[in-house]
Amino acid sequence: MAQYKTGSVTVTNGSQTVTGLGTLWSSEVSSGDIFTVVGENAWYEVGSVDSDTQITLSASYAGTSASGAAYAITRDFTTNYGWPYPQKGDIETASLIKRAFEDIDAKLVLTNTDGDVTVAGDITLSAGTANGVAYLNGSKVLTSGSALTFDGTTFGTTGALRVDGNTTLGNASTDTVTVNGYMGVGGAANSAIGVNVNSTTLSSTFPVGVNANPTAPATATTAFAGLYSFPRTAIAAFTVTNVAGVWAAGVSKGTGSTITNQHGLYIADQTQGTNNYGVTSLVSSGTNKWNIYASGTAQNYFAGNVGIGTSSPAYELDVASTGQADIRINSAASNDANLRFAAGGTNKWVQYYESSSGALKFYDNTASATRATLDASGNLGLGVTPSAWGTSYKAFQILGPSGTVAGALWQTQSNLLQIGNNVYSASGGDTYYSTAAAVKYAQTTSEHRWYTAPSGTAGNAISFSQVMTLDASGNLGIGTSSPRSLLSVRSSTGSVLTLENSSSALTTDTVIGKVDFYANDASTNGTGVAGSIGTYSEDIYGVKTYLSFSTRLASNPAIERARIDSSGNLLVGTTTVGSGTYADVNALVFYRNDGSLFVEHVTGTSSGTRFVDFSYAGSRIGSISQNGTTAVAYNTSSDYRLKDNIQDITGSGEFIDALQPRTWNWKVDGSAGAGFIAHELQAVSPSSVVGEKDAVDADGNPEYQAVEYGSAEVIAMLVAEVKSLRARLTAAGIA
Repeated sequence: MAQYKTGSVTVTNGSQTVTGLGTLWSSEVSSGDIFTVVGENAWYEVGSVDSDTQITLSASYAGTSASGAAYAITRDFTTNYGWPYPQKGDIETASLIKRAFEDIDAKLVLTNTDGDVTVAGDITLSAGTANGVAYLNGSKVLTSGSALTFDGTTFGTTGALRVDGNTTLGNASTDTVTVNGYMGVGGAANSAIGVNVNSTTLSSTFPVGVNANPTAPATATTAFAGLYSFPRTAIAAFTVTNVAGVWAAGVSKGTGSTITNQHGLYIADQTQGTNNYGVTSLVSSGTNKWNIYASGTAQNYFAGNVGIGTSSPAYELDVASTGQADIRINSAASNDANLRFAAGGTNKWVQYYESSSGALKFYDNTASATRATLDASGNLGLGVTPSAWGTSYKAFQILGPSGTVAGALWQTQSNLLQIGNNVYSASGGDTYYSTAAAVKYAQTTSEHRWYTAPSGTAGNAISFSQVMTLDASGNLGIGTSSPRSLLSVRSSTGSVLTLENSSSALTTDTVIGKVDFYANDASTNGTGVAGSIGTYSEDIYGVKTYLSFSTRLASNPAIERARIDSSGNLLVGTTTVGSGTYADVNALVFYRNDGSLFVEHVTGTSSGTRFVDFSYAGSRIGSISQNGTTAVAYNTSSDYRLKDNIQDITGSGEFIDALQPRTWNWKVDGSAGAGFIAHELQAVSPSSVVGEKDAVDADGNPEYQAVEYGSAEVIAMLVAEVKSLRARLTAAGIA
């Protein structure tokens, strides 16, 4: 067929890519066709047809870059040698014919010293060795022999075979090459070495002494090896020190060369298997058997996670076992065994066994300090080496931030758990750790105990005082080891229980301290606070306070029943004193629904027994007493032993004459009244009246006067006047 010239092309100097315009190269051009640009007189083989409008040349275009250029692709070649030849209508035929003749000249001509020889048929020799390979001997005579034979299938030699240059033996997919004896590559064979590759300077940036790159057949279903080693010893009895399947000796380095990384065994990335292993060792367990035995003293480096007992290590070192998993660090008998923890190449912590003491210690490299010690007796010290604890104790000892006082938790063989500060239990008993006070808490199987001790000297015995006990019944004793109730407080100087409000912003009626009495009888709606005693602030500062007493009636909430206010007033049934004459004095105020104060003696109480006593400065000055079983007596002190200068009354008439008995109506309800006006009676008998006329309190409220209608003075004056009147009547003969 003629050349393909349809369309135009764009070519670029130095590029193998040719771009077409109006071309159909996919169906009209093939790899191996030759391409030229009109006028360039140079032909290029088509390496590949990429599309209708793009081809790639087998060599870079060396001509002038052009766009829209005319071109031609020759597609006609001879059958045997593929020489291009022109057809009618082809262009650039002169350069095309030149290329064909140059190719013919290179391929067709056979030249010797006598001229060209052309053989058209088989050549038969009448002499020579059958299957012997013809060769020129030393006299340049063509001859053959049995030392070198070829029967059309097998090539054989009984002598040495020397191969110079690149040589391929056998078909890579079907043939087997067998060497009986020893082979030398790059040097003479050696009877001590099966294949000796020696003294050969290799080319390439990655030269290889021996390359094993076989292809496994479909029958290779069990195993396939690129290089297989199976060393054997002779039958004769002898001992060999070392046998190696693969032996990597040291490298012999030339004087001027530099080796950056030297590897005894180098394994590239393995990616094609379902499971990919760099090194697999199947050595079974037994005496003097090791899967990996690295007896060299150089360091060992593992970039990935290392699994021992697991094929899927999740950490840098992952140890797993179907039974007990152990990691052992074994040092010489007189040396410490260390486990170091580092960050960024700097040691941070060391966990080590101290051979001199038998202790396990945790050392902080940053602070240069031992942080924890587990001694040979099983006692643990945090920040401190455990003290000399007695053999019957197991302890956890902690050094405080001050570095001087250590606390501890320890257990005895008698199931006594103790927690203490500045104390340890030596063989001789409790001992001061440092010179300071000491405390401890003890827990038995049935109770809790708290102890204190005054300051003592380090190393001396401690004499603890048991200051608090919680017994098996739930009774708490303070100052006693035998509490009598849920809370039992005992002290030789008086027991004080303090309830404290820590607020600095008290308001009126804020609880300062309170005790609630709680009931749990849900069957009668009795659950809840049944009563309480509490101290409350009476002002916004808590400077004034009151004591409140609450009780509960039926299922109602507990309410306040009585109060002692900041002035000392006892208020029962009310929370305020009210206003008036007695508002600013100590008072006892009782409020009942009927407005009465109820005081009772039990049946059989003798007459004269007092209901109420009144006293001043420690001496009784009056009372209210039982009079028989149906009356009371109001008593004021009148014992002669309290009196001096006792005389008969005189002036009783004038006294009585000065009295001004009155009647009136009470303003509050208009009811009638009879008696005396307070200030008028006060002018005659001051002791019979309390208060001053027209007095008011600080707020301007009236402070009303009161009259004692049972005044001893008034009664005594009346009696004296009656006696005087009787005497006068008798003297007058009237009586």
